Amino acid sequence: MLYTATLACLSALVLAADLSAQTYDVTADWSDLQNPNGVWSYREGSNLLPHVDWWQSAIGGWNAAQPGWAISENNTDRIPFFFRSLGEENFFPDFGAGDVVMHTRDDSNGFGNGEGTLVWTSPLTGFVSLEGGVWMGRDIGRSNSWTILRDGGMLTMGGVSSGDAWSKANPLPIAMGIGGAAAIQNIPVIPGTEISFVFAKTSLFGDFIGMDLRIVVDAGFTKFCGSSQNPNNVATIELDSIDSGSSAIQVSLAGGPSGQFAYLLVGDGMTTVNQPVGAVGDLCVSGGTCLGRYVQDVGPISASGTFDTEILNPASLPCAGAVVIQAGATWNFQYWHRQAMGQPATFSEAVAVTFQ
Repeated sequence: MLYTATLACLSALVLAADLSAQTYDVTADWSDLQNPNGVWSYREGSNLLPHVDWWQSAIGGWNAAQPGWAISENNTDRIPFFFRSLGEENFFPDFGAGDVVMHTRDDSNGFGNGEGTLVWTSPLTGFVSLEGGVWMGRDIGRSNSWTILRDGGMLTMGGVSSGDAWSKANPLPIAMGIGGAAAIQNIPVIPGTEISFVFAKTSLFGDFIGMDLRIVVDAGFTKFCGSSQNPNNVATIELDSIDSGSSAIQVSLAGGPSGQFAYLLVGDGMTTVNQPVGAVGDLCVSGGTCLGRYVQDVGPISASGTFDTEILNPASLPCAGAVVIQAGATWNFQYWHRQAMGQPATFSEAVAVTFQ
């Protein structure tokens, strides 16, 4: 059967969700010392950009050395150029000291180069959301586009131009891209997943685009696979408590059909199976090293449509063989339950929990 698993003891663990959101901030995390810079990398196309000590040192534009990332300082291959401004510009930009800016490429000074691309490479399994905004770095009649991708697949995009409503004081929120806010929220990632911000000219010449961008690891747990994905996944799921002292997890179902049999599914993988044998709805919990039903708490859904599961001992998780929950690992929980009037069984929404 799909849900059958053997109970086995796990090595000693402490189950505690990290309920504080971790934020990766392109400005706060900036580096002029290395590329890649931790999770961030500054690229032209897929190529890492080398460091320059004083961009346009012979051409001008700055009163003092402005370091950053470009192929060269003064040659016709010098854009794209990523930098965090030192505030030494001798023109009139709409950015200042401490702002992260990029000059997009064009065929005059970046022929053959790839587009300027800021990449965040995930170090973790879980969900992330994107925040922040962009704006044109000056008003001289030019324009740029911005596109956000996950492993090469577009999530959203937009554009800024001279004379528009956006500025350093009022950046264009990336949530206003064509994909809307939902496109940049609760994005599933695993180690190695790349979130890319690609900046390109939409005028004859490239120009500066300012950015204030953050990637936020969704705090502690994230819901997914609900009724918006499949209307049969009606019941909701809540993570009521995590007690690191006793290693207890309490999970609750709500909105289920009264009197119908239910149990909790546990797995460390995340794959959608539409209408598995004997059921409707989406099963979204899968097994990397573990998938099974938690048979310590099985029974009927209450008259109010609720069902509670308390995992008091991690040794009771339904895994075949010895499995250790590592720090940073994400485990997923979803209820299976019967439906009234002899209808096929279905599933609740699911919740992903990242442990520390």
